[in-house]
Amino acid sequence: MHNNGIAIKTTFGDFKNCLVDDYDVILGKIKYINHYEYPITQKLNEMSMLYTWYFHKRKPFEYEREFRAIIPQHPFSLMTYVDNHGNLINPDSSLENVEFRDIYKIGMHVNVDVNTLIREVLTSPYVDDWITDTVKSVVRQYGFEFKVNRSTLLDAPSGSD
Repeated sequence: MHNNGIAIKTTFGDFKNCLVDDYDVILGKIKYINHYEYPITQKLNEMSMLYTWYFHKRKPFEYEREFRAIIPQHPFSLMTYVDNHGNLINPDSSLENVEFRDIYKIGMHVNVDVNTLIREVLTSPYVDDWITDTVKSVVRQYGFEFKVNRSTLLDAPSGSD
């Protein structure tokens, strides 16, 4: 079990506004599904968007309440099939036999305004105090303005006896 995690709190708007450069960004909340019950599209051209499956996760991860951002950087081999938003240019075309050798490039550097992105940092309720204190110290050292707190997930609900 991973009991030493750190999470950030942000909003959809803050996430979009934190980007320093002007990017075409696809943002979306993750849909948590049971893969055994959810109908899986068999062919790419049956999907309304190329990125549909990047916004799905298995049901056990629902507690994460995650959303994702995709900045489309399509390889040349895909440009004749997909627009900058991931929509198929010609929904009747078949991509089944197309080779995409350069389709997977891992990540890209994106400049963000960290104070706009992060509202609060939460450390796991299982970590020792020194870890939360260390995170607070680093945040102060680098001049960030957001709060750092230990998660209250394990605290008794307020008003309970």
